Amino acid sequence: GLDTAAFGQCLESGKYIAQVEADFAATERLGITGTPTFFINGQMYPALLSTADLRRIFAEVAPEVDLN
Repeated sequence: GLDTAAFGQCLESGKYIAQVEADFAATERLGITGTPTFFINGQMYPALLSTADLRRIFAEVAPEVDLN
């Protein structure tokens, strides 16, 4: 359902170029090289994490939260 003409016109206009460049610069400063990348309590996890991985990480950083 993408309106490719409108999308192309938006790209051509450069309307969001400053925001895209700022976001890209921020990823470089943070050392992000790909997606997905998660930050949990300031720790970077540059990988696809399973539900089990996320549960383990959250249990470590927020043991008081019930994830069940």
